[in-house]
Amino acid sequence: SFRILMMHGHYYYVSVGTRDLVEDAKANDCNIAMFGHTHKPFVDRNDKELTVTYTVTGEDIPMTFYMIVDPGLQAVRCFSFLPVTFPEDRRVDGVIASCAAGCGLYEGKFFCSLQDGRIVFNSASSFMGCEVNGHWFAAMMGLAHRMVDEQNDRFLMLSKGMITLQDFMTKK
Repeated sequence: SFRILMMHGHYYYVSVGTRDLVEDAKANDCNIAMFGHTHKPFVDRNDKELTVTYTVTGEDIPMTFYMIVDPGLQAVRCFSFLPVTFPEDRRVDGVIASCAAGCGLYEGKFFCSLQDGRIVFNSASSFMGCEVNGHWFAAMMGLAHRMVDEQNDRFLMLSKGMITLQDFMTKK
């Protein structure tokens, strides 16, 4: 299994180098260190450690993305909770809308929980036979960012009753 050290990055001065970050990750028996702060894609890989950062900013919302690496399956799962919660009387509409928003997507789906009304975007990709590099992570994160950013306002309007489910379904 992988151990991941994840932080913003400014305490490690990552804008001038990753040496301190890598040393701290090693000291804590981490295989992967992920950081933000620089707003620039960065990948450094060797046989013993992997350091990745990828920061995205939405037009009107902060977006937090999580990545889970499964070395046994050689797969990575990326997900993001949207800052939208459907009230109990609109959750069925949220579930239907999340299915419609994910229809036709090659990788990734939206899910709305009937229990709590939260929406999550989830995508997974295999790295079997691929080199995991900055382009690979950028493509995966770019997909997730684009889908969340495109659909967030529509989910928010539906959850607040500003548009109907029919409006959501007919306006792409």
